[in-house]
Amino acid sequence: EILRRATIGGYRDYGMMHAGDMVGYEVPLDKLLERRVEPLFVSVSWRIAVWEGILLETSETLHDIEKETRELIREAIELYPSNEAPGGDPLEEARQVLDSIMVELEKYRVAEATG
Repeated sequence: EILRRATIGGYRDYGMMHAGDMVGYEVPLDKLLERRVEPLFVSVSWRIAVWEGILLETSETLHDIEKETRELIREAIELYPSNEAPGGDPLEEARQVLDSIMVELEKYRVAEATG
């Protein structure tokens, strides 16, 4: 059940298309489940996004992207302290933003698929 939810079930939960989305690892499934492993290959809508652990569009590694993400979260928390965020919870605001990004991403993917 966990594996299903972490893969195709997650796409279905958010109502997103999943054709052509793949992630490839160089470790057996049991190792993948017991520790964090960086993917060697990622495709999104049949387009290669990550090859040998490098994001092709920007030549960044997962470490680079995580570092940038942590910096953006830190900046957002500084700009919107918890007492100013909707409902007083900066993580809830981040969830709301993520949900809106997911909706926009799906609109983009549908537009790309329909030409």
